[in-house]
Amino acid sequence: MYDHMMTLPEEIVFIWRRPKALSAILFLLNRYVALLSNICGLVMDFVPVSDEVIPFHCASTQPACSHLFL
Repeated sequence: MYDHMMTLPEEIVFIWRRPKALSAILFLLNRYVALLSNICGLVMDFVPVSDEVIPFHCASTQPACSHLFL
């Protein structure tokens, strides 16, 4: 987060205000997908998890997937 906030002014000048090239799109994908995955991982560390097992019902009619659980 700190790095994103510190480099945001340069990102606005060099990435957002220029025509979008493939390199800019790849940069933005790399930067923000990583940030979102880190935020999701952090949130998941603090979300309480239940010990309850919930049966998973397959959309298919195949009996082979009836043993799957979440």
